[in-house]
Amino acid sequence: MLWNAVEKVEQHPKAQLAYSFDFALQNEFSMEENIALARKFLLDEFVSRGMIVDFAVHHPDREEDGIPNPHVHVMCPIRPLDERGRWGAKQHRVYWNRLRRSIEKVNSTLQD
Repeated sequence: MLWNAVEKVEQHPKAQLAYSFDFALQNEFSMEENIALARKFLLDEFVSRGMIVDFAVHHPDREEDGIPNPHVHVMCPIRPLDERGRWGAKQHRVYWNRLRRSIEKVNSTLQD
C-alpha cells in the first residue's frame, strides 16, 4: 500500500521514489536489543521528522567463515508526509545529511 501511494504521487516514469540503505547490527547484542536500537534510530532520525521508513531485519545463517551478519535494510520515500497526510516536497539532501550525522552519532556512542 505504501509503495503504491509513493508511485502514484510521482508523475515522471523515471522519478526516483526512495532512498535505500543498509546498516549492520551488533553481534554483541541480542536480536531483540538490535531491533530496539534500530527502531529507535529510525524513529528519532526519520519518523519524528515526518519521514516514512520501511525496514526489514535480515539475520542470515552464518557465512562460511562462521561470523554472523545481522543487518537492516531500509527504504525511505524521498517525500515526507505532512501532518494532514499529504506528500511534501522531495528531500534529496535532508535524508543523506541526517543519515551521515546519525551514523557519526551512533559510532561515537558505541566507542564510549
